[in-house]
Amino acid sequence: MGVPAFEGPPWVCMDCAARNDAAGNCARCGEGPLVDARDALVRKTLRDQDDERGRKRSRTLIVAAAAIGSIFGLPCLLLFGEVLGLVVVVLLAAGIYGVLRLTFSLKPRFGDVQP
Repeated sequence: MGVPAFEGPPWVCMDCAARNDAAGNCARCGEGPLVDARDALVRKTLRDQDDERGRKRSRTLIVAAAAIGSIFGLPCLLLFGEVLGLVVVVLLAAGIYGVLRLTFSLKPRFGDVQP
């Protein structure tokens, strides 16, 4: 037999990601109703929600890195000319994005839910 799709309490709160033993409202945050993680469609929805949170975080970090890179790269643009200056700005923004991504890493809320 395969690995179980979900270990632990089967009822999950989509708001705070708490695991609960019984259906109803969440014991931690009081929101409800809880979803049953034993259902394949629910597990897919939980994973999709984590993926969407990751995409949203990446977009936010890209915008922040581009803004910071363009502010600090403007002197390079003026000093080195258009082509080399733009290369420096893009490389600076990419480096800033990497640092921001490491600094503000996103832990999946439903990482223990298997598809």
